[in-house]
Amino acid sequence: MKQKIKCKFCAGEGCFHDLLSKTACKVCNGVGYVEISLNSDQRLIPCKYCAGEGCLYHLLSKTACPICKGLGQRIITVQPGRSQVKCKICEGEGCLYDLLNKTVCTNCEGLGFIYPKLISTQKALAPNKKQNISIRLTDFEYDVAISFAGEDRLIAEKYANILRSKGIKVFYDKYEQSSLWGEDLYERLDDIYRKKARYCVIFISQHYARSLWTTHERKSAQARAFRDNRSYILPVKLDNTLLPGVRETIGYIDLRQTQLEKLVELTLQKLSR
Repeated sequence: MKQKIKCKFCAGEGCFHDLLSKTACKVCNGVGYVEISLNSDQRLIPCKYCAGEGCLYHLLSKTACPICKGLGQRIITVQPGRSQVKCKICEGEGCLYDLLNKTVCTNCEGLGFIYPKLISTQKALAPNKKQNISIRLTDFEYDVAISFAGEDRLIAEKYANILRSKGIKVFYDKYEQSSLWGEDLYERLDDIYRKKARYCVIFISQHYARSLWTTHERKSAQARAFRDNRSYILPVKLDNTLLPGVRETIGYIDLRQTQLEKLVELTLQKLSR
């Protein structure tokens, strides 16, 4: 099925203007409209990157949007049985802002939304034995919220990146720079660690115990655990530091004795329940 739409780049005129000269539109070849072929499982949505205009403005010049090729629309394939959710990285805008430049969001590829993934991974538990893990979908904004001290960022980031690569919804501060920018972090972090995540993974260390921000995050997580009366805080030890309110009798993972890949596997198993 073919559909004709008005060329967004030249506004249907068949030409575009660059200061003093008028030249044929490279998108519609001067015709003023373009043809789009749509299959039964496809539909058109406005391009989030150029706001449906089909072009980007850079001071004095108008250039075709590299995402929609100047059409102002994007074709997406509707996958049966899969619902769309707003992209958490670009907050549904389809692009990221950094002062003077607008760049396409690599998480949703400029669409502004993504399909939540049902994870199915296999890990060898013993010779000739395999484990199937399917992550159970929930209404929480995040599957895992990570709480850590700045000095322990390297290990926390590796953990977050592996989980994210497997389709797990992770709250990790570097992923949320645009959404946290300008916010009251005290209130926002309390809301995330107390309400928004299914589990909170805390990387316990001497640095964690001394930080004011991690203390705030921990207290919010402890309030949630007390309210729900279930396992919410998943402690990961980096040293022998004890935290107020986190009893020694609570089951924990010791990263001095456990590899990071095993921690990821255990996290996936927890999320599958």
